[in-house]
Amino acid sequence: MGITENLVFYEGFLSFLMPIGAALGALVSQYILEYFSRKYFYLNSRNSFIFVGICTIISTLGLQIPFMPFFVLCRVLQGSAAGVYYVILSVYIK
Repeated sequence: MGITENLVFYEGFLSFLMPIGAALGALVSQYILEYFSRKYFYLNSRNSFIFVGICTIISTLGLQIPFMPFFVLCRVLQGSAAGVYYVILSVYIK
């Protein structure tokens, strides 16, 4: 049983990973924002944006590697970065 027989299942599974990562990222973003904002208090949440941006770039580059477990990991990491961005953005605007 290969990927071609269950193509619809794998497409749905890979689409499902990003929202799960976003939910996890929204939960973890509190700790990321607290760590970077307290450690480097003079830049506030800018360092959090930089950290999440680097994670996004790395995960996007990782999606180019044709290895399914790594692809799944990078997809969840991209979702986590999106979840963190949404939370940090609301704090940064205030």
